[in-house]
Amino acid sequence: MEKEGWSTMGLNCMKMMGIPTFAERPDAEYLFFPGCNPFADRSKGEWNMVCMQLLRDRKIDFAVLGKDQWCCGDKACQLGYGELSGLISQRNITAWQELKIKKIVTSCPRCFYNFQHKYRRYGGSFEVILLSRPCDEKLSIQTLQEGVW
Repeated sequence: MEKEGWSTMGLNCMKMMGIPTFAERPDAEYLFFPGCNPFADRSKGEWNMVCMQLLRDRKIDFAVLGKDQWCCGDKACQLGYGELSGLISQRNITAWQELKIKKIVTSCPRCFYNFQHKYRRYGGSFEVILLSRPCDEKLSIQTLQEGVW
């Protein structure tokens, strides 16, 4: 549960699209976090590919964690493992602070909630944006960079 990460299909799609990981681009402005199991089923995979394409087309400077991505901790919490959820949160916060990640874009509402609210209890302070309507006309580089949706 702690580390579900990207499937082989997801990693291949990311590579085909030319999406870098933070290991390759440690100075990227945004982390795109596509959810805890981003390519578990076809609809999730397609949705996340659309989101990455959207960010790339708008020339947003972003990278992903790829195989280094862990779950946000929400699943453990939902199953009644609050302590494990907290440990996962703290692990992510520590890793992201080491990578100097300050801004996160996610396509998952549960991850958004956790990063925006729960992670603050553990010392995580990130600017978090939820990609809920990727084809919305209001989306522009300026609104994404300002964190206004």
